[in-house]
Amino acid sequence: MPPDPGAPKTRIAGTTRSRSDLPELQVLAPERAGRTTREQPTLWFWLSAPTDERIDVTVNDPDAVQPVLETTLAGPFDAGFHPVDLAAHGVWLEEGKDYHWFVAIVPEPDRRSGDVVAGGVVRRVSPRGEVADALANAEAGRIAHAYAQAGVWYDAVDEVSAAAAAGDAGAAAARDALARGEGLELAP
Repeated sequence: MPPDPGAPKTRIAGTTRSRSDLPELQVLAPERAGRTTREQPTLWFWLSAPTDERIDVTVNDPDAVQPVLETTLAGPFDAGFHPVDLAAHGVWLEEGKDYHWFVAIVPEPDRRSGDVVAGGVVRRVSPRGEVADALANAEAGRIAHAYAQAGVWYDAVDEVSAAAAAGDAGAAAARDALARGEGLELAP
């Protein structure tokens, strides 16, 4: 079941007016809370150009005072797509909660007002029922499509992004189509 079209928009696009030398930043997230069936999903972000600047990632639990993840990723970073593997950071998502996640390019760590920030919301859902049925009926090589049809955005994006990173041009096109379907334009 796709997310409620009447739900508030939660995605934040990352652009800056203060420094033209910083790349555009986008999280691969739908406009409204996106779904995953995975306890430790991989989240993806995109940069329009290479950067040597620091990149911070934060994941917030709505019921906790402290973030469940607050880390700085090692660069430099090429233009294109980059994963944030929650398993590698020991982060587990509880079913039914909306977690807000943010990626920030940090050009001046002592003056955070110049950060380029993008963010989205991820909600872990049960892999049973409708999602399980869609996956059970999926043809080989069509798992990402089955996730997308079931409204499980993050799992669909991860499937096609991992295949695209391995050189599958068809997967890269599928990822671009998913992104465009949510209003994300990911071209330099």
